[in-house]
Amino acid sequence: PYRAQVTTDRPRLSPLVGRDRELDQLRELLAAGRRLVTITGPGGVGKSRLANELGGVLVPLAEARNRADIEAATSRALDMRSATAASIARRVDGGKLTLIFDDAEHLVGELGELVSAIAAELQRGRLVVTSRVHLGVDQETLLELGPLAERAAMDLFVARALRADAYLDVENALEDIRAIAERLDHIPLAIELAAARTSVLAPAELRRRLDEGLVALPPGGRHRTVRASIEWSLAQLDDEERQLLSELSVFCGGISEDAATEVTTAGQRAPALLTSLADKSLVSPREPMRMHLALLSSIREVAGEHLEDPDQVRHRHARYYANRARAVEELRRRRGLEQALHLSLIHISEPTR
Repeated sequence: PYRAQVTTDRPRLSPLVGRDRELDQLRELLAAGRRLVTITGPGGVGKSRLANELGGVLVPLAEARNRADIEAATSRALDMRSATAASIARRVDGGKLTLIFDDAEHLVGELGELVSAIAAELQRGRLVVTSRVHLGVDQETLLELGPLAERAAMDLFVARALRADAYLDVENALEDIRAIAERLDHIPLAIELAAARTSVLAPAELRRRLDEGLVALPPGGRHRTVRASIEWSLAQLDDEERQLLSELSVFCGGISEDAATEVTTAGQRAPALLTSLADKSLVSPREPMRMHLALLSSIREVAGEHLEDPDQVRHRHARYYANRARAVEELRRRRGLEQALHLSLIHISEPTR
């Protein structure tokens, strides 16, 4: 029978589920003397939840707008009258503290300057930042947080759903739960929002509604909804990046640089723009072939709504892969099946939506 594997080492309102390996990595980095660790990943992936598990001093930055706001929030968190880089470093070092700057993606430049100055003075204290975008400063170590594994995603759904409906028949709902978790890209925030709906919707009905789009998720949580989180990320892009991301929504599988160059209007700018989107946690490596990038289905859905001329982009996509298929067949005739399979793996993608 199914048994949800939920961390229950000590009572807490929101047990950490499926992040033991990442938590160990984070602790090991800090113990090894890394003064500044930035946890990156897409919205809703659980960056803040992981950082908070350290039990450090939290500096919430969601409402901060500039360097002065950051320093004010830090002084409140550390119970200081005022906060400069030097005074923060002394307090953090003196208390052997871990200072956590949470929700920093909109303050990368301002926070980067401050934490660089603080980290340069630290000996025993440590800094952790959660952000969808890395700071790009010296001494920064990145810890990239991805979606949960399938089992962990299901465990999380079950744990949250049983709060909403203590009589949920988990055993008979397993296939629906697995499908829901997959539809939501195994993203913790999305799973928690979906699980909350089991108070009024059976998993089978919730699965059906999610197949119709993310609107099935209710507002809630610090990012309000998965859609709002993604829309915020899109709003921070420049026009070229936003255009490319919307055009990439026609890809349902891996995206190579060559494919992006040929299919999108970015052309030769595509590789550089892809790197920028990856830095912002909007595209990610597709395992097992890290030469390919991919969009989470939730990002693809929202980005696709911003696509101005979908028919033209889909036509270029179809033409590109039709040409690849002809090239593979020609290579099979001339060089054999093994070489043809190698070429097809390099350029593989699933059909457009």
